Amino acid sequence: MQLQFLDVTLNATIVKSIFATLIHSLWLGAVMALLSAIIITLTKRSGPHIRYKLLSGLLLLFSLIITGIFLYSLNSGFNTIAVNSNIAESNLNNIYYAVGVPQQNTITDILIGFIKLHTDQFVFIWFIVICLKCVQLISGLLS
Repeated sequence: MQLQFLDVTLNATIVKSIFATLIHSLWLGAVMALLSAIIITLTKRSGPHIRYKLLSGLLLLFSLIITGIFLYSLNSGFNTIAVNSNIAESNLNNIYYAVGVPQQNTITDILIGFIKLHTDQFVFIWFIVICLKCVQLISGLLS
């Protein structure tokens, strides 16, 4: 089941770009957390203003990279191809069966297929979680 209102509100390219940005932000966030730990460890004896500037620069770098990833995935033709990949895969499967080559579904193929099929739901769940976190933040600020 696909969320039809996401398709109406946002076209498929934007949804796929948001999803690609979310996936890349996970591993990039882990790398930035590791770099933050290294900065904190190496600047224990330095003043807090140096640590603040370095960590703020790292946060700015993270924001710029994530924005670049979103814009790159938005402008690339990959997302348009990914939307029509089910048609291409079904045609490719027909060719394989016609030739007689058995199709091998690995766990990675199954996982990637599941993710491609449910990209809209992942973006929707992410959006709901962000909205709930914003409500939590605003209620904390008010109290």
